[in-house]
This record gives sequence, structure tokens and C-alpha cells, in this order.
Amino acid sequence: MTNTAIILLAAGFSHRMGSVNKLLLPFDGVALLRRTAEMLASLPYVSVNVVLGHDSQKTVEALAGLNVVHTINPDYAKGLSSSVFHGLSSAGLAKSYMITPADMPRLMPADCLALIKAHRSAADGAVTVPMRPGLNGPQRGNPIIL
Repeated sequence: MTNTAIILLAAGFSHRMGSVNKLLLPFDGVALLRRTAEMLASLPYVSVNVVLGHDSQKTVEALAGLNVVHTINPDYAKGLSSSVFHGLSSAGLAKSYMITPADMPRLMPADCLALIKAHRSAADGAVTVPMRPGLNGPQRGNPIIL
């Protein structure tokens, strides 16, 4: 059993970017999707499950050679929740599940490890959510762990 199965959500349309798939744009010289997947795959005791949908032929190419598993959500057009459900049902048995959007270029290994550590010390069945200060009080962030 995997300690933490990571569900990397990469199935969306990137509507705000127009016709460009933001996950294929370079960030530090590497496609954003590949950069994020590679960073997550470097974490200890995790499996990375990438949920693809829109533009899947191109996005799967960005993952070539990485130690990740990808799956294509046939219902990606129904929205984010369908990709979360698809990812969870495809990930297999794990002690916990980290769910993260793929478009988080500033997500670092230390962030993920701190979140995993916090989750391990939480009560069984807890949902661990990062918080940050906001104008109207604390705001929830990503990734989350179930």
C-alpha cells in the first residue's frame, strides 16, 4: 500500500488562457505539467496519478519518461469534481490521498512534505488543508490531503 497517492489534476480546458494549454507552457524551461509531475514524483513514499482529459495526446507526451501513472477522465468536460472522482477511483489503495491542481508552479517539495507531516499527525479521517492569511481572514489553499 502506498503511503500517499497524489492525484495531479491536469484534465481542464485552460479557458482563461484562450486556445493555449497552460500546462504545456514552459516554466523554468520545462512544460508546467512535467515540472509539477516531476517534483511530485521526487517525494518519498508517494505514487503520482495524473488525471488527463482535454488535449490528452499532448499532455501525455509531456509526461514521457517520468515515474507517474496517467489516466484519462472521459468525463473531464463535466468539471473538476469528475476528475477528482476519477483520480481517486484510479489511484488504488493508499493511506492518504493528496489532491492538487497541476497549475501550481511555485509548489515545492518542502510544501508537500510539510502538508504530509501535518496530515500524519491529524486524527483518522481528517482532511488537511493549507491555510494562508487573506484580506477577510484565513483562506484555504491547495493541495489538500484526505
